[in-house]
Amino acid sequence: MNLFQQKVKALRKALAESHTKAVLLIQQKNVSWLTGGRSHVNPATERAVASILLTGEDVTLFVNNIEGKRLIEEEFGSHFDDVREFPWYEPLSLEGYTTDQELEGILQPLRTAVLPDEKEEVKTFGIETGAAIESAAFHLTRGMTEFEVAGLVAKACWERGIEPVVNLVAADRRVFTRRHPLPTDAVIDEYVMLVLCGRRNGRFMSVSRLVHFGSPGGELTRRHEAVATIDARMINATRPGADYAYLFNEMTQAYEDTGFPEEWTFHHQGGLSGFSSREQLLLPGLSAKYVKNDQIYAWNPSIAGVKSEDTILVEDEPKILTFTGDFPVETVQLDGAQQERPAILVRRRL
Repeated sequence: MNLFQQKVKALRKALAESHTKAVLLIQQKNVSWLTGGRSHVNPATERAVASILLTGEDVTLFVNNIEGKRLIEEEFGSHFDDVREFPWYEPLSLEGYTTDQELEGILQPLRTAVLPDEKEEVKTFGIETGAAIESAAFHLTRGMTEFEVAGLVAKACWERGIEPVVNLVAADRRVFTRRHPLPTDAVIDEYVMLVLCGRRNGRFMSVSRLVHFGSPGGELTRRHEAVATIDARMINATRPGADYAYLFNEMTQAYEDTGFPEEWTFHHQGGLSGFSSREQLLLPGLSAKYVKNDQIYAWNPSIAGVKSEDTILVEDEPKILTFTGDFPVETVQLDGAQQERPAILVRRRL
């Protein structure tokens, strides 16, 4: 049974359990999850360029004549029981069907579970995402603008077949004042933060890296050691069966223990990933949600001036997917465990 068939079977089972006869998939995240291919032309929209109707008996693709042949030959494959192609100038009405937007509670658990047959592909994607951002970190130079650095990240991504959906860069002062730093024409002097959410065939990986020209000062080092410790504790706590209330408490306690008790309030901490960069943020009051085996998480704790972020796969021991082995790391000692987190890459100040 191929991946498409496995997912169709799982979705049909979930629909039957909820007494739903059919679902019309119209969102990119769900169409890409089911097909394993890209379902967009314009990345700035959630709507897929084709729709899929799944019933208890058939799977039907509805697509216009611009996209039909391309999607089947290059993205989705010919898995469908029926393909209904229509002229682009005569949009098809599919009113009356229950859509995926109405069944998010059913689809999210399916969409965020990595199947055994997907694991190698997911691990490769993670390493290549880490390699893309680190390539930019190794090659950027003083005097570049943030725009130019974002261009390096984008180039490294596209060379690896990754879409740089979120591509943030902050230089110097902006690292301390902007948690979501869209790149600007600010020129790099000594310090840079790179943030990437990369997408391949609908699935996301997230990673951040820091670069400093010359030795970082004592205060920056102190802040980075703190955020690395927070990140390490969150990764170590992300194990099968852990509930979100426990994770939230562990996160806030880690900020307090490292001397920055209020910093978590200034930016979200990340959470469950999948076919959105964050499928579920870590929020207070989510005691009914649990970490499950074979889910993907991306934590991103931050303190003004520093951030730590990688993407992990939940197994008995959390596996860091975006670890390449090429970037410097620091080892965080925990109770009965240790966790390697990315260090600040120190480059020569020429």
